[in-house]
Amino acid sequence: MKTLRLALAVSMLVMPLLTASPALGAKDFSPGEMPARGMRMGKVLDLYGEPRATLPAVGRPPITRWLYNEYTVYFEGKTVIESVRAPVL
Repeated sequence: MKTLRLALAVSMLVMPLLTASPALGAKDFSPGEMPARGMRMGKVLDLYGEPRATLPAVGRPPITRWLYNEYTVYFEGKTVIESVRAPVL
């Protein structure tokens, strides 16, 4: 039941970002400019460098977030499940 609640909470946070239309002046990302689903943590580090911040894993399965300046990468375990463009403020 906790996993279901966590999944619901994460989807409520992530889905609006995924479906939102780009803000004025937002950068359009081409394939390869953000880590792809299925990429491993080590490969993300090799290709995109150190994130500006990492947030600890939460829940089961563990979901970790790495924050870069223009996007956030979500990992399940050590595998990318989603990369989301940061909103333009």
